[in-house]
Order: sequence, then C-alpha cells, then structure tokens
Amino acid sequence: MSAPPSKFDAERDRKSDSLLYDIAKHAKAAANHRSALRDRIYHAHKLGYDHAVIADTAGVTLSAVEACIEQVEALIEQSDLVYAGG
Repeated sequence: MSAPPSKFDAERDRKSDSLLYDIAKHAKAAANHRSALRDRIYHAHKLGYDHAVIADTAGVTLSAVEACIEQVEALIEQSDLVYAGG
C-alpha cells in the first residue's frame, strides 16, 4: 500500500501539468457531487417522493433515478451481508 500524496507532490503535479491537475481536481469534485446527489435521490425515494418529480428536479431521466435507487439498495444489501457474516 502506498502513502497518500503529500502537499509537495500535489504542488509538483500542479506545476508540471496544470491542465491535468485541473482535470483531476474537477473530476474529484464531480465525484463528490454525484455521491451527494445519489444520497439525496435515495433519501427522497425513502421519504416517498414520486420518482418523476425527483427526476425532473434533478434534471435527469426517470430511468436514471430508478437506476440510482437500485444501485444504492444493492450497495446497502451487500453491506448488510458483509456485516452479517462478520
């Protein structure tokens, strides 16, 4: 297992290729936002919001909302099985 990158490594990467550094930075931010959106979609589902309303509000398709909910439920089920086997 390798050590996490240091501040020096990040500064070196930023200076050596600022475009790739920006891509990596924005990709990480986007992943965090996708994760937050997925959590909120699932929470709205659990509260009983209509999936079409969630999709319209999020600016995505109904099938994307339903796929997101299925993905979260599969992750929860997998997590429950891991902890049950403990």
